[in-house]
Amino acid sequence: MSHAPRLTGTPIMQILSNATGDLVGFLYEWDNGDLQPAWFDVAVKGVRYEPMKREKVPESDDAQALQNPLEFEGV
Repeated sequence: MSHAPRLTGTPIMQILSNATGDLVGFLYEWDNGDLQPAWFDVAVKGVRYEPMKREKVPESDDAQALQNPLEFEGV
């Protein structure tokens, strides 16, 4: 554990229950290098850590217009 202050944390792993497969929290990495579990309720025994799942977010019309500015008809 670092003695440097924790200013910002980023979730890096999902914490899943081995018994149910339910998501029970996230593992955070702090800007000082510390790792810390953040439980949704109480700490759970018998867990596994899995990488964060990234879901593709559909692009809005505005985002598509920025990628193709010559095709944007709103100007």
